[in-house]
Amino acid sequence: MPDFDPFNDRLARDIRNLLSETMVANLPTFDLEPVRQCATTFATRQHSAAHQKYIEDRLHRYQQVVAALHEKNEADPFRQALALWNAKLFFEVHEIMENLWKKSTGGQKTAYQAMFRAAGTYIHLEQGNHKAARSMADKAISGLLDHGDHLPLPIDITALTNALKQLDPDPPRLTSD
Repeated sequence: MPDFDPFNDRLARDIRNLLSETMVANLPTFDLEPVRQCATTFATRQHSAAHQKYIEDRLHRYQQVVAALHEKNEADPFRQALALWNAKLFFEVHEIMENLWKKSTGGQKTAYQAMFRAAGTYIHLEQGNHKAARSMADKAISGLLDHGDHLPLPIDITALTNALKQLDPDPPRLTSD
């Protein structure tokens, strides 16, 4: 959403961060009500159509992901991050992976860092910031190639690193479900 720019618009950054943090915090219970309440706090503020479109889009995609995760009773944070990735909710993936990274060590820590850098690549690509995306992608590629085998579930590292090398705006799906 090029009109929604959390890098240069403070309100956009606040919306993105608060929605994402609330979503990630409530994933363990599959409860979207706190996220909806969070979204309504922005309804009282003056904001643009781009802000409103972002909020509505996020709520819609959150609902889809949470319904699928709830149906499977999927409580594993890494699997939840993969579901969010497949829904192209990269800031939320970044939040989960960063939380996992903080609690890990060794090769797994590097692999998690590579995953949140991969998500960060797509966050920058969404905004058209190719220089930052390239820098982030290069770091992600290195971590994935060196430590991707430390991830708790196998993903197609080759497809992901190839997409990152090309800065492919259409990221690969990381799971088949």
